[in-house]
Amino acid sequence: MLDIADSPADNLSRGVKVCGSMSDFSASKDQSLLSFYENIREQVESDKRAGGRHRLAGASVKQYADRLRDEMDRRRLRFSPIEWD
Repeated sequence: MLDIADSPADNLSRGVKVCGSMSDFSASKDQSLLSFYENIREQVESDKRAGGRHRLAGASVKQYADRLRDEMDRRRLRFSPIEWD
């Protein structure tokens, strides 16, 4: 489980490492989910600026973002979807 006391970047790094087993965000606060998702958006944008696809945000990060998005949709949170390409 993520420790929301840590920074979103720290939590994201841990979340990606255990991506396969991390599917329950029910204990996470809305703002934490939004922060995690925004951190991924920033990684994707950095990839685009660097001229490559998915250098920083690879397949496991995309899967993590998809699960975050599913939970945010379930909670009806407002966010802008990440543009992966």
